[in-house]
Amino acid sequence: MDGIDKSIGIELSRSDFDSLTHRYVSEMLDSSDIFTVSDYVNMTRIWNTLEIHEMRNEKKVYSDFMDNFFPIRYKKATEITHALLSKGMAMYSAEYDLWFGGSPHPNSQFAIQD
Repeated sequence: MDGIDKSIGIELSRSDFDSLTHRYVSEMLDSSDIFTVSDYVNMTRIWNTLEIHEMRNEKKVYSDFMDNFFPIRYKKATEITHALLSKGMAMYSAEYDLWFGGSPHPNSQFAIQD
């Protein structure tokens, strides 16, 4: 997306981002909900990254992730992180300093390093 600063977020190489995304897609498709709070935080960061940078259609694994995370696991992630409705209809977890949607935020997304 033009105008969005791609340096905002937690630095992660493209290969590590893709690997993490593949891992979560596989685990979501396995249907076993064995995710930890840390997993839900990372999945939220992946979701935010894909949304903010409009990456859903860049790779099949990205669209698979989006389809399997939202809305069911998104809802679980907001519950497990104690996120509350905030400005602009975005959810925010003060406990994890994590936004679900909204504007780019350093702790809520990944800054993919090519």
